[in-house]
Amino acid sequence: MISKDVVSEAKVYTAHVNENTKWIFLNLKLSSGIEGWGEATLNKSEKKIEELANNKLHNLIGLPINHLNNEIQELFNFSDTPNAVLTSAINSSLVDIISQKNNISLANQLGGLNYSEVEVYANFNRRTKDRSLEGIKKSVQFVKQNGFTAFKIAPFDEVFPSNSKSEIYNSITNGIQRIEVIRNVIGKDARLMIDCHWRFNTNSIDILIEEILPFNIYWLECPIKENIEAIPMIKLIRNKVNKKGIRLAGLETCLTKTHFQPFLEKGCYDIVMPDVKYVGGPLKMMELASYIGKYDIQVSPHNPSGPICHAHSLQICGALKAPTILEHQFDESPLFNKLVFNKLPNIKNGKVKLSEDPGIGIKINKNLNLFKSTNKKSVDTNKTVFDDIANLSGSVR
Repeated sequence: MISKDVVSEAKVYTAHVNENTKWIFLNLKLSSGIEGWGEATLNKSEKKIEELANNKLHNLIGLPINHLNNEIQELFNFSDTPNAVLTSAINSSLVDIISQKNNISLANQLGGLNYSEVEVYANFNRRTKDRSLEGIKKSVQFVKQNGFTAFKIAPFDEVFPSNSKSEIYNSITNGIQRIEVIRNVIGKDARLMIDCHWRFNTNSIDILIEEILPFNIYWLECPIKENIEAIPMIKLIRNKVNKKGIRLAGLETCLTKTHFQPFLEKGCYDIVMPDVKYVGGPLKMMELASYIGKYDIQVSPHNPSGPICHAHSLQICGALKAPTILEHQFDESPLFNKLVFNKLPNIKNGKVKLSEDPGIGIKINKNLNLFKSTNKKSVDTNKTVFDDIANLSGSVR
């Protein structure tokens, strides 16, 4: 019986991937030996996540598994993004455990497997360190050779929201040239998504739309800052790009239904991108996807981080009622596969066949001999240092 199992360990593990990226994984282990994994990666907030984990996770030790949900609701919250990320990781670990206890995949635990294969697109922005046109060309060629049929990049390195309208004409040029190189490599019909990372403003948006028109862009993502005051402008942007055959995507940073709601009600986006790491875990993702679907808006999960988030997101996509395409942070580091015993499913013709193993089908290899304990108070929490693995496996991109 599940009630006989208690939590014996609650730990976070931090993987130092490169100078810009750290992945944080959360592990709950039961007295029976079953363990579940969630991901708590939040760029530039790693210390805050670890601090929260050190202060809270010890409260879960010794609790029966069937008491965890109530304890999580009492101890953890969505008061800000770091708290939401830690809460989501715990919930993810818990549902991974429950599906393993039931000997079914996470997708089946979430209500049933509707799609045994999930379409993925390559986010190759972080693997592309060389931002010259030749560097962009070589990078996208490599991505294409690895079986992807849809591609995303954030090309506008030189653009900032503070740019005046006259400055945009100069700062946008390199980004447009990068898009042109990519389109020439992938062909005229392959889907190409452009992530703007909120770099544009209301005065420059028309210039952006005009400049990207020749390149058959599938969707434009997060062109301007997303807040309540911006809703009318975002809606206007959607109307403008839709008339040109381009979709508008966004809302990757929202935490709760309340945050999504005003944008959905006003019809701001064609595609909404909730993140399992932010919104409360897989069960909340399913609830949110159902809610978003009522507005006739596509769900395409935000998934730009580590392998545990990737595994959860794949299973969620398999359980969704409508087909979707999932982001994949491609080839940022060899750690992506190495950390999970190289057991992530392969990509073939732009699709991933889902694992049928119980839970999410993977776990972190804690025996890489790269861990350093940082126990604090009575907390059973580890901080993990992976810097040495870069020397073992080549340069970390």
